[in-house]
Amino acid sequence: MIHETLLLFRDKLNHYIKLKAGLSDDVVEFVDGSIDPIRFPLNRIAPIVVNIQEERTLRPGDYYKPVERNGLQTEIAPPIRIKLLVLFVARFKDYAQGLRFLSLIIRFFQANRVIDRDVAPDLPEEVDRLFIELMSMPVNEQNDIWNALRTYYLPSVAYRVNLLVYKDGETLAELNKLGEFAVDLKKYEN
Repeated sequence: MIHETLLLFRDKLNHYIKLKAGLSDDVVEFVDGSIDPIRFPLNRIAPIVVNIQEERTLRPGDYYKPVERNGLQTEIAPPIRIKLLVLFVARFKDYAQGLRFLSLIIRFFQANRVIDRDVAPDLPEEVDRLFIELMSMPVNEQNDIWNALRTYYLPSVAYRVNLLVYKDGETLAELNKLGEFAVDLKKYEN
């Protein structure tokens, strides 16, 4: 679900930037994960997830919810709501052009603070809507992120993406059945 959300952002932002800047090529592109330390693509905006958190304020106190499935009384875990911190990093030969594209990203998310099926029919099935919030990070937090990435600072903007919901599809009893099996040892005797 996280990857689908980032793919959605990439596609929507590329479409928006092409319209606003009159471009034919994509500008938003993922980093190459095989390169260490990370290297951001030149003349591109790269979205990266720098933090994944659980939204605990909406989580029920009971960690398991009783349900009945196939005549079996069992429990499922309640949904887990996730917040992502996504950093959009601009690496451009022309510094002003990078800032221009970051400004377009800010404008896009300002106009689309809530992304639902009306805005994005291709939203992942499990996601009702996404709430997008601009994050202002203190310089020391930014420094920590860039040090963790083991690279130098580049112009960037951070957004919190709220409420990706993971739902437990299998009950505990169904999962326990996976561990139950019988082995006929006589079949393996010589």
